[in-house]
Amino acid sequence: MSDQLKIQIGQRIKAARNLRSLTQEKLAELADCHIDSLSLIERGRTFPSLETLFKLCSALELELSSVVNENVGSKANSRIKLEAQMWTLIEGMSDTELKKLAEIANVLSKD
Repeated sequence: MSDQLKIQIGQRIKAARNLRSLTQEKLAELADCHIDSLSLIERGRTFPSLETLFKLCSALELELSSVVNENVGSKANSRIKLEAQMWTLIEGMSDTELKKLAEIANVLSKD
């Protein structure tokens, strides 16, 4: 399993969880998996078993293909991909950069 695929799947799961305003704790409960496992999956450190992946997709109301196949083109999947990209950017930002981004987002949300 390529590291890049693990990272992409983790990012998509995290973005879908955030889109649904779920905490890691709640998603782990819904998917009947351990929160530490979910954290590792979301950070791209480990690949979920097929059973866990099915449970996560079910809990997130996602098609398995939207998590493992980046070429699926639904509107919801496009949003999940964009959110995954944003989370990756945000995680690498300093506090100052994050504050500036929040200010920009506040301005844009008022339009």
